[in-house]
Amino acid sequence: MSSVTVGRYSDQIMLSSSRKLNLYTRIPLFVFYVIALGLSGRLRAMHWTIAAVNLGVAAATIGLVFTCFAPVAILFMQRRIAFLFIFCLDFITFALTVAAAGDLTKHRGICHQDGYGHCGLIRAAAAFFYIDWIILLFVLIFELYQYITDSDSSGMYGREPKPMQEIPTAPATA
Repeated sequence: MSSVTVGRYSDQIMLSSSRKLNLYTRIPLFVFYVIALGLSGRLRAMHWTIAAVNLGVAAATIGLVFTCFAPVAILFMQRRIAFLFIFCLDFITFALTVAAAGDLTKHRGICHQDGYGHCGLIRAAAAFFYIDWIILLFVLIFELYQYITDSDSSGMYGREPKPMQEIPTAPATA
């Protein structure tokens, strides 16, 4: 009697709840980083070049790449390495985001010298960076919780999937 394997893994199609939650936190991060990049880029386009604005543009760009596009790379990695990779990228983004938000907040007082046109943009960009920072803090805590609570320490994406059982088939008649 021959057998046919239906799929390589039993959880090949279904997403775990931790993957869904991770996806649901990445979508608002993407939206808020795009808005923060637009506001910081607008300040930069107005030839208002201070280090805070340049840091804001850099932090938003790196945030977009690291939190939204780099997690696609986990599809090609082992689970433990994927966790470390994503956690390190999220931590770097977390640090840059809080630095950009703090720097923009600190330079808010300078905007009164050139008029009030820049003040609203700086406040809005700082607010969106703070929102991204809070979401990233939640993501980092959630990733650590998932890694610690997993019994075999395979990371936030759960245990290694179990291979599916083979389905016996009738022998071919000739």
